Amino acid sequence: MIDRDREPEPKRAYNCGSDHKLAVLTEDDVLVIRKWYASGEWTHGGLAKEFGVSKATIGQITRGDTWKHVGGTVIKGHRPTNWGEKHQFAKLKEADVLQIFSASVAGHDPAVLADFWGVSISTIRNILAGRAWKHLL
Repeated sequence: MIDRDREPEPKRAYNCGSDHKLAVLTEDDVLVIRKWYASGEWTHGGLAKEFGVSKATIGQITRGDTWKHVGGTVIKGHRPTNWGEKHQFAKLKEADVLQIFSASVAGHDPAVLADFWGVSISTIRNILAGRAWKHLL
């Protein structure tokens, strides 16, 4: 019986996912990879060894560049576990960034703020423009 209310699935010009003849992973594997990576417990290298693929493949999966038809958590850029003061090269604390933002709103010069907190003026500008520490603002 034909379900007339349902849209037919679009035909693909190629096989993707586990239907591809060279596929090493399944859709379930991809969901697990994305979940484990998002948890912060696993690195690209660890997942690559666990699933028998390259780190580049894992990176493409976790960013959503490949296996787009599969759901799961896709993380563009750094994981939230590496954001802010948890980042290995962070010079500022979250409280500092909030004070920088408040001081800027109050009219303080970005160069003065950069000198006070010991960071570059571009760091201050990136914070104020929402390109850095955007999870706080």
